[in-house]
Amino acid sequence: MGNGTPINMSWAGLMQILLVVVHLQQIICGSVRFSIPEEQAPGVLVGSLSEHFRPPYQLLTQMYLWMDKNTGDFYTTEEKMDREALFPEETKTEECIILHNAVVGPSGDLIQFAVIIEDINDNAPHFENSEIHLKMSEDVSVGTSFLLDDQALDRDAGYNSELSYQLEDSDGVFSLTVEEGPVIMLVVQTALDRETRDMYQMTLVATDRGTGPLSATATLIVTVTDVNDNCPSFSQDSPRSVSIPGDSPKNMLVAQVRATDPDSGSNAAIVYSLSPKVSEQAKNLLSLDSLTGSIRLTQDLQSDSSEELLLKVLASGHHCPPADTQVTVSVLPKANQELAIKIGFIVEHQNETMVLPENQPPTVLAVLELEGDSRFEGSSIAIEGEVPFTLSPQNGKYLLSTSKALDYEMKREHHIFVVVHAEGSVITHSRRAIRVLVADVNDNAPIFVQSHCKLEVEENNQPVMSLLKVLATDADSGYNGKVTYSLDKHTSSIFNIDPNTGQLSVSAILDRERQDAHTLTVLAQDSGSPPLESAATVSIQVLDQNDNAPVFITPHFIFFMPENVKPFAQVGRVRVTDPDEGANGNTELHVVSSSGPFVLDNTLGTLHTTTDLDRETHDRYELYLLASDHGHPVALTSTARVTIFVEDINDNHPKVVLPSSNSSCQTVSQTAVTGTIVTKVFAIDADSGLNSEITYTVVMPDPVQNTSPFRVDSMSGNITVAQQLLQKDLGMHHLFIVVRDGGKPTPLYTTVWVNLLVNESVGPCHLDREPTWSGTADLVQTPQKTEICEAVDIRSAQLTLLSSVGLSIVGTESELRLIYGGRRPVAHIISGSAAEQAANSRRKVLERIIQTWALTESERLIETYFARNMQDYITLAYIIQYFQYFIYGLASFFFLYCIVLLAEGFYTTSAARQTFGEFRSTMCGRCLSSSFIVITYVLAVLWLLVFAFSALPVYFFYNMDATCHTIDVLTETPASINQLCVDARQYGLLPWNAVPGKACGMTLSNVCKTREYQMTYDLYIAAFAGAGITLLALVQFSLHLAVNQVYHRKLRHGEREERRGYDLYGRLQRDRGRTLCSPYPANTSDIS
Repeated sequence: MGNGTPINMSWAGLMQILLVVVHLQQIICGSVRFSIPEEQAPGVLVGSLSEHFRPPYQLLTQMYLWMDKNTGDFYTTEEKMDREALFPEETKTEECIILHNAVVGPSGDLIQFAVIIEDINDNAPHFENSEIHLKMSEDVSVGTSFLLDDQALDRDAGYNSELSYQLEDSDGVFSLTVEEGPVIMLVVQTALDRETRDMYQMTLVATDRGTGPLSATATLIVTVTDVNDNCPSFSQDSPRSVSIPGDSPKNMLVAQVRATDPDSGSNAAIVYSLSPKVSEQAKNLLSLDSLTGSIRLTQDLQSDSSEELLLKVLASGHHCPPADTQVTVSVLPKANQELAIKIGFIVEHQNETMVLPENQPPTVLAVLELEGDSRFEGSSIAIEGEVPFTLSPQNGKYLLSTSKALDYEMKREHHIFVVVHAEGSVITHSRRAIRVLVADVNDNAPIFVQSHCKLEVEENNQPVMSLLKVLATDADSGYNGKVTYSLDKHTSSIFNIDPNTGQLSVSAILDRERQDAHTLTVLAQDSGSPPLESAATVSIQVLDQNDNAPVFITPHFIFFMPENVKPFAQVGRVRVTDPDEGANGNTELHVVSSSGPFVLDNTLGTLHTTTDLDRETHDRYELYLLASDHGHPVALTSTARVTIFVEDINDNHPKVVLPSSNSSCQTVSQTAVTGTIVTKVFAIDADSGLNSEITYTVVMPDPVQNTSPFRVDSMSGNITVAQQLLQKDLGMHHLFIVVRDGGKPTPLYTTVWVNLLVNESVGPCHLDREPTWSGTADLVQTPQKTEICEAVDIRSAQLTLLSSVGLSIVGTESELRLIYGGRRPVAHIISGSAAEQAANSRRKVLERIIQTWALTESERLIETYFARNMQDYITLAYIIQYFQYFIYGLASFFFLYCIVLLAEGFYTTSAARQTFGEFRSTMCGRCLSSSFIVITYVLAVLWLLVFAFSALPVYFFYNMDATCHTIDVLTETPASINQLCVDARQYGLLPWNAVPGKACGMTLSNVCKTREYQMTYDLYIAAFAGAGITLLALVQFSLHLAVNQVYHRKLRHGEREERRGYDLYGRLQRDRGRTLCSPYPANTSDIS
C-alpha cells in the first residue's frame, strides 16, 4: 500500500500534463485564422499552415479547399464559397466562418483552423414588389410626408448592403427623404388637383454603397383621390332651342340637356329639375327626366298654328348651388301634303338595288328630284344617317354619288335613306330607300394569326410526326378568300405541310448533333386572280437527348515520362468529346484499372504521378479510363487504354562484378604471348540504352612515365598482354580501371583496381593492402566528339535536300558542318584526299539522316492540320484502323487461298498424268481448274486495288524501316545517336495527340523494337507475299491449261485420223470380198 500512492500520483501528473498540452493545442489552433473574399476562382492561395506547424500536412475536409501536403499552402477549388448561400440565416454584422480540420506534423496532430468568408458586392438590391401603390387626397397640404413601407433588401453585408434611394420621373411634384432606420418618406412638393391629373407613376431607385455599386428599381404609383370641390355646369352643346311638328306623338323626345361635374363618384352626381317659374302650360305639355335631362311630350299634338314654350332647367350637385339653362320649344303647324322623290339611276340596278365593286373611286350613281307640281319653296332632299354617299344639288336636282371607296371587308351592304325637308312647315316626310351591295375584289392577302412561331422538338423523334398547325385568314370572300399553304422551296425536304389544313409535320428523324435548329418559311396564298400571298416563319429548336456516348480521340493513348520526376508531375492529357449538350455532354473521367501511381485531374483531363517513377523497377504502366456523361435517364460511357512508358535517366552507377574487390590479385606467366587474355573486368548498369553501355578505361597518374604491358578492351573489359613480357616486367602491376556508362551529358562511373603479378611461374597471388590513387580527383572525361558522317562532294544533291528542310552549311573548304536551327552540328562533311575512302563508306549513312530530317519537317504540315481539325483526325484514325483490319484479313485469306490453289494445281496435274499420261486431264479436273482461274482473276484485281489504296501505310512502313536501319548504323557511335530525333507519330506508331510524340537516341532505337512496329510490318510483308504467291499460282495454272488445251486438240485430231483409217480399211475389205465372188475381173481403179 505504501508504494501505491506514488504510482497514482504519477498517473495523475501525466493526465494533468496531457490536459495542459491539449488545452495549449486548442488555444494555438483557435488563433489560426485566415480570411478570403467569397466567390474566388479556383487555385487562389488562401493561406499556409507552415507558419504555425511543421510538415507534413493533410487536409481532412476537402470541401472548398485543397492543400499541398509538402508546403502547407491551401487553395480554393472549383466549388466556390458563396457567403450568402453558406450562411443564409446569419446577421450582416456576424463573421461567416468555416472550420477545417487537418493533420499536421510528424506525429500527426489533429488541428482545426478557421477561414473567414469576407463579403463582396455580388448581390444587387431587390424590392419584394415591383409596384408600390399609394393613395392620397387631392386636398393634401404641401409638405405632407407619407411613409413607404416597401423598402429594398440587399443580401450582402457592411457597406455592400447600405442603400440609398432616389426618385425619378416625379416632375417636381414629390420628393424623398430618408431618415434613420432607414425610414423612407414621400413628401408632397406642390398642390394636387385630381381633375387635372389623377395618377402619378414614378421610379424608385435603390443603390448600394459597395465597390461597383448595384441597383434595383420599383414603380411607385400615387393615386389622387377626389374631394367635392367642383359644381355642375351645362355644356356648350346642350340645346338652347328646338322645333317640333304640330302633330308630334306622345313621348316623342324633344330635346336633352346635358350638364357635367369634374368630380368623380358621388361628388359628380347631377339632378335635373324645372324651375318653379316655368308656365303650367309647358309643365302640362312637356316632362323632364331628373337623371338623364331628357325632355319629352306628355300628350299627342294636334296644332294647326305656331306657338313657343319656354323651359328653365336646373342642374343641382352635392352641396352646390344649381346651374340653369333655358330651352325654347317651337311648335310648328302640322303638314297638309306629302312631297314625292323621283330617282333616275345612272348605274345598273334592279328594284332600286345597285351592285358596286369595292375600291372604286367616287362615282355618280343616280339623279334625284322632287316631282313637278308637288314641289314648293323651301323644300330640300337630304340623306339620313352617316353613310359613304353624298347628295350634291345642281340646277334644282341632286346628284347621288359615293363619297369614298367602298370596302367589302368593312361592310358588304349599305342602305341609303333619302328624305324631304321643307322650311316654314313640318311636312309628312317623303322617304325613299336605296340598297347598295358591295362586290368583293381580291385586295387582301392572307394574314397569319402568328407571323413567327417557335417550337421545341426533341431529337430522335418518330419518322412521321405532326409539329403544329399554322392558320392564316383572308378577309376576302369566295375564291379570293380560300387559303392554301406551302413551304418555301429552300426549306428542307424532311418537312411537309398540308396545303388545306396548314398542318406542319416532319418526315425524318431529327438529329441535334447534325443540325440543332431549323427555320421554315410557310407561305399562305389565296385563290384570287392574281393570287396574293404572305409568309410566316417557324423556328424549330431541336432539343438534345443523350444519344451519344463520350468519345476518346483515340482508343489507345501512349505517353512517355522520364523517371525520377517530382510527384504530381503531368504525364499527359486525355481528350474526350461528347457531341451532346448540357448535362448530356458534360463528361467525367475515371480510372477504372491502374497498374501504377497515377491520378487523373477530372477537370483538365490530365494525368499526374503520385510518387517518383523508377524505370528500373517498372518501365511500363497500363491504365484503363472510363468516360461517362451526365445524361438522363441513363449515362453513356466509353473506355480507353493508356500506356505510359517510363524513359530512362542515367541515375545508376555501373556496378563491378569482376574483380570481386580491389585487393584481388591475378598471377600472369612471363611466357604469356601478346594478345593473351589474362583476366576480365565485368560491370553491369541497371539503366538502359546509352545509359547502360559501359566502357572500360585504364587511367594512369602520369601517362608518360607509367606504361603498362597490359591493355584493356574498352568494350568487353578483357585485359590482354599488350607486348612481350620482359624481365623488367616481372613484379606487381596495378591497373586503375574507370568503368563509365554512356549517359548524357555527364556519364557516371565506378573505379576498380586490377592487380596483376607477372611471375616466371603461375602460382597463388596475395596482396597485402589495396592500392591507392595518386592522380587527379576528376576522373569524368567528356568523350571526344565523333563525327556522324563524312562526304567528299559538298555540292551533292543531299546538301540541296538538307537546305530545303532547314539545315544550313557553315565552315571552311576543308571542313563543313551541318547545322539545324542554329543548334549544335548534326554532321561533319570533310573534304580532301584523306577523306575519300571514309566518304564512300559513309555516304549512305548521310542519306539516311537526310531522309529522317526531311520526313520530320514534312510531318509538321500533317500534324498542324490535324491539330486544328480534331474531328478529321478522329475520322481518319478510324478509317486507317478499319483499313488495317481489312488488309490483315485479306492477307490471311490470300495465304490460305494460294495454298489451296497450288494444291489443286498439283492434284490436277498428278491426276492427269496417272489417267492419260503426260499433260492429260480429267473433265472434272478441268472444270475445277477453270473455276479457280475465274475466282483467281477476280481476287487478283481486288488485291491490286487494295495494294493501290495501301500506299500511305506502305510509305510509313518504308520510312520507319529506313530510319531503323539508320539507327542501327549510328548505334556504333554513341555520341551521334543521341543527336537524332524522330517524331514517331508520323509512322503510325503513336497517336497524333501523344505527348511527347518524339523519340530521341536510344528511345528511338527502342521504338524500332516495339511489338506494334514489328507486327504491322510483318503483316504487311505477309500480305504482299500472299499476293505474289497468288499471282505465281495464276501463271502456273494458265500454263497448265494452255498445255492441256493443245494436247486435247492433238488428241482429237489423231482420233479423227484413226477413225478415217478404220473406215477406209473396212471399205477395202468389203470391196475385196465382192471381187473374189464376181465372174468378172476386178476393177483396179477402186483399189486406188
